[in-house]
Amino acid sequence: MRASLNTVALNTIALRAAFVLTGVGVAVLGAALPAMLAEWNLSDRGGGSLLLSSFAGSTLGALLVRGKLHLLASLGLAATAVAATLLAESKGAMLHPAFLLYGTGLGVAMTAISLLRSRAVPRADSNLEMNRLNLLWALGACFAPAMALRSLHVVSVRTLFLSEAVAMAGAAGLLILTRTADAAVEASGPASSLSLSRSVPVRLCLFAAAAVALETAVGGWLTTYTERVAHGVGVAVWANSAFWFGLLLSRGLHSFRSVRWLEAGWVTATHVAAVTLAVLLLVAAPFESMLPAAALFAGLGLGPLYPLALSIALPRYHSNAIFVATGLGAALLPWITGTLSTALGSLRSGLLAPCATVLILLATGLSIRRQLSESA
Repeated sequence: MRASLNTVALNTIALRAAFVLTGVGVAVLGAALPAMLAEWNLSDRGGGSLLLSSFAGSTLGALLVRGKLHLLASLGLAATAVAATLLAESKGAMLHPAFLLYGTGLGVAMTAISLLRSRAVPRADSNLEMNRLNLLWALGACFAPAMALRSLHVVSVRTLFLSEAVAMAGAAGLLILTRTADAAVEASGPASSLSLSRSVPVRLCLFAAAAVALETAVGGWLTTYTERVAHGVGVAVWANSAFWFGLLLSRGLHSFRSVRWLEAGWVTATHVAAVTLAVLLLVAAPFESMLPAAALFAGLGLGPLYPLALSIALPRYHSNAIFVATGLGAALLPWITGTLSTALGSLRSGLLAPCATVLILLATGLSIRRQLSESA
């Protein structure tokens, strides 16, 4: 019995460690984007299309998650390792397929691990578990910019991706070694549904898609944008790190059982308002010194929104639809931002796309909180 419990504990640790690496895998694309644009001689449109390929792959990965979740998580990490190796050696036409595979691997791994962890805890603890899991994701994302900057000072983009490939392959192997035979978690059936109207899942998907799209667009373009506005790599990396640190801190506050008041509707509304203000400040940026503070504020606001959507959706609707929706949002918004930037000749103009996305977040967030309060 004790051996079985130890195996489950080791597997939980391995899953959470792997989720930290997926945070690094997503955030490092934005952190290293200026270096990739320079090394591969790409415009903002070209960089946005690479991010589109990656996050479109995440959507595809979410669609592929069926059946044995532990095995799929391992395969997703392994696919990411292969893709990172290809990115280290690829140029030109091979970049888009490599980015697509990279995103697909991350999408499979993140979706499978999220489903595993959501089914391993009681419904009452779902919000806590999703915040804790995404806190670990944010931890990896938080350190990615600093790691990328340090690495790119002494090595190339190629070495950065090769190092990531080794880490992902190691995590895949660790999941296989610690895999449990917990069939109840692997194949748990649908939870009993609450009496929610049919429109709630659609609104919930839109809300989650908007939140994740803002994470990926701001996180993906912030380093490049700040470097151009502030004319310095140091400020740019600091701003990107501040964004992911804000995400980390916010999810950390929401991950403690003793702070249940943070789940109140007015707190969620405050987070959405914070995101709105922060994105507007990023676009306006009257002072370059304001950028790291605005980035931190954006991260603080966005932090609990996606885990909140997962904690509502996964116990009630055993479906990967929410992951597909977030994958689409994550794929489209960074690409639209880069395309607008190239078309209008300014990345500041490109950030009007995240401003428009904030309106979707506002509308769906208010609607969801009101309807869930009525059905409680």
